Parts: sequence; structure tokens; C-alpha cells
Amino acid sequence: MGIEKEQAKNHDALPDALMELVSAQDVDVRKAVAGNPSTPPDRLAELAKDRAWVVRYWVAYNKSTPPEVLERLAKDRSRNVRWGVAKNSSTSPDLLTALAKDQSEYVRCAVAKNGNTLPEVFVGLAKDKSDWVTWNVATSIFTPSGVLAQLAKDEYASIRCWVGGNPSAPPDILVELTKDKYWDVRYSVTKNPSVPPEVLASLAEDENWLVRQSVAQSFYTPPSTLVKLATDEDEYIRKAVAINKIAPPEALAVLARDNNKYIRMAVANNPSTPPHALFHLALDENKWVRRGVAYNESTPPETLAQLAQDEDELVSEAATRNNNRASDFMALTDMQGGRATVEYPNPTNDLEIS
Repeated sequence: MGIEKEQAKNHDALPDALMELVSAQDVDVRKAVAGNPSTPPDRLAELAKDRAWVVRYWVAYNKSTPPEVLERLAKDRSRNVRWGVAKNSSTSPDLLTALAKDQSEYVRCAVAKNGNTLPEVFVGLAKDKSDWVTWNVATSIFTPSGVLAQLAKDEYASIRCWVGGNPSAPPDILVELTKDKYWDVRYSVTKNPSVPPEVLASLAEDENWLVRQSVAQSFYTPPSTLVKLATDEDEYIRKAVAINKIAPPEALAVLARDNNKYIRMAVANNPSTPPHALFHLALDENKWVRRGVAYNESTPPETLAQLAQDEDELVSEAATRNNNRASDFMALTDMQGGRATVEYPNPTNDLEIS
């Protein structure tokens, strides 16, 4: 039976082999055949009448299922089967329009996520009595901008939040949402992968620290904005910048001298931290900061040579094992029988920001 199941799942299986499995006793085998895009259309039509709803579901979700079969399954007694049809990317716009009025909210949700759904259908779904359906409309990348604009003005902040995080939301809608009185709506915009850099720059001055922290964490935030956030009065914002791998060198250089040891630890572990800042942190009084520098594969060989003789055993061991270490420096240290003499840049001058 295991061999039959594996054969039924094989998308490269010959049609004749799959045809023989349509009448298999094991429901898992029939289910696998029903979901296989290589199954012949006439056999999918046969499986669409299977007594087990799970088999009919996989026929409904199969992109190779003929339109007439999908139309019949769209009226299936099982909502799970109708849900499969609504999710199928091969389902026609007309059939999706009909399913948008289905009694099951799960089916209507799937219609909102289908790329074949007509724009006018979204208008109706946006007014659905089910919050779950509204959520799917507000977050769907296929929702027309006009519908998103309407939802962005909804009386419920939660719905506006959903729109704020939609990657298909136009910039003008996102700009309006940055002015929302609720911080969580503004926060949702910072998490949008399509948010314009200038919008993030404006949110970097938000009164709510969670909004600013999210901007500091974003990989889409402009470098100049991260430099500004590196001097934020809130330590959580500064730490977020210190962790951000796209933080510019000048921002990390400032944070390397922060009074908060956890922020310095974050800078020490950041692979984007510039060499002169790592040198400064290698002299830090806190062993965890020095350990971060020792583990950082961006740390220059000369700094690793210095750390290889650190009084803390874990620091020296990490520096010795660092892939970026220089054997020449290690050899020099052994020859001199003491601490290696290395010419370092002036950290004070290098850390100055113009």
C-alpha cells in the first residue's frame, strides 16, 4: 500500500498508472491521485464523486481539474470541498463570483485571496458581516486600491491596521495611515514590505517608542534615518539600530560608545560594524562585549590578535577560532612570548561623525 501511495503522489507518474489507482481501497491513495496534476481529466471527474469529502477536496483544489467539474464541486455539500474550489487558481471569475455568496465564511475568505476574483466582488466582500472575511479582503494582495482606500477609513482600528500591512496598499494610503491617532495602525505601516523610505523616515519621529523601534528594525529604513535613531533617547530604539544589519557604519560607530552595555554587545556582534569601532569594543571593560567582537567574523585580524591574549578564556578562544584570524599575528605573538604589538587606527578620530 505504501508503494501505491508514493506512486499516486508522483507528479511524473504515467497517466495509465494513475488511472489504475483511482479505485484503490485506501482513501489516502485516492486522495493523492486526486491532488496529482498529472491525473487525467476523466479520472478527476470520477474522483469528484468519491464518497470521501477529502478526496473530493483535492480534486477541487487540483489545478488540472476541468472547469465543468469545478462548477459541480462548487455546489458540493461539504464546505471543505467548496473551499478547495475557491482556493483553486484555475477557478473562473464567474464561479468565484458565485462562491462569494457562499454560506460559509471560509469559502468567502478563500475567494478574497484568489487572484481571479473580479474587482467588483471585492467591494461586496469588504462589507461582509464576518470580520474574518473582512480581514482577508484587507490583507489580500489582489484587493483593488479603491477598496483598500475605503477600508483605510473604517471606524475600527483593527481593519485599518490590516490595510497598513498590506503590501499592495498604494503609498498615498500608507501616508494617510501614518497620521492615524492609534499607534498600532501607524505601527502596522512600519511592517509593510512595500512602505516607501520617506514614510519610514517620517515615522522615525513618532511619539510612540514601539513605532520608532519598528522603524529602527526595518531593513527598508534609509541609512540617514538610522543614524538619527542611533541617538534616540530610548535605549530600546538604539539597541534596535545596533542589531540592524543594514545600519550604516556611522550609526554603529556612535553606538559602540553607548553607555548601555547591551547596546555595545549588539554592536559587537553586528557584522556591519566598521573595523575601528570593533577595535574600540575589543578594549571594552565588559567581557561579553569583547566576546562579541571575538566571534564577529568582520573583526580585523589585528584586533583578533589582541583578543587572542585576552584575560577571559572564552574571549581568547573565540578570537583564536575566528575564521578571519591571521596566522601571522598568532605566530608573532608566540615568538615574542607576550602580547603582540599592533598598530591600530586612532579610534577617537575615526568615530567622529561629520
